Amino acid sequence: MIILFEEYLQEIIDTSDKLYYNYLGINRKEFPKWEGWKIINSYKEEGIDIKEISDPRLDTLVRNYYYLKYIKEKYC
Repeated sequence: MIILFEEYLQEIIDTSDKLYYNYLGINRKEFPKWEGWKIINSYKEEGIDIKEISDPRLDTLVRNYYYLKYIKEKYC
């Protein structure tokens, strides 16, 4: 069965938590250089909880991260 990227991404988003060291399955310990942490840090400095963040830049970075992971898992 072939799963499309949109389905793959939605499944990850639905099953992942937004925690400070894990944002939608992207673990800060494993991926400390992920650009999304800069955005998350700026919100944290303003006192905004990670669960309350709604930022299109962050959404794009999450999507790109999982797109590359999807391609690697399916085609490499």
